[in-house]
Amino acid sequence: MRRTASTMNHLGLCFACALVTLLAFSVGLVLVARATKREPKPIKPVWAVLIVFAAVFVAGSVCSIAGRDLHILYWWLLGAPLVAVFIPLVVVATNLIMRLIMGALYSGAERFQRRR
Repeated sequence: MRRTASTMNHLGLCFACALVTLLAFSVGLVLVARATKREPKPIKPVWAVLIVFAAVFVAGSVCSIAGRDLHILYWWLLGAPLVAVFIPLVVVATNLIMRLIMGALYSGAERFQRRR
C-alpha cells in the first residue's frame, strides 16, 4: 500500500479529529434543537438499535474504503454486538467493585472514629 502525504500518520491526530468532529456535530444538534424549541420524544429501543448499527456500518464502510480492506468492515460489524454485551458487564462489575471498596473504606473510617 502506497502512502500519500495527505494520510494521517499520527494516531493521536486521527482520534483528535474524530472527537472534535463528533463534538461539533453534537453541539450543532443541541443548538438546532434549542433554536427550534423542539420537544424531545422518546424513541423505541428497536429504532435506537437500528440507528447504532447504521452508524457502525457507515463508520466501518468508511474505514474499510480508506484502508482498502473489506475485513475492516467485518471487524466493525463484529465489534458492535461485543460492545453491546461487554460494556454493561464492565459497568456492572465496576459499580459492584466500587461499592465494595467504598463500603470497606467507610467501615474502616467509622471504626477509626469510634476508637477516638
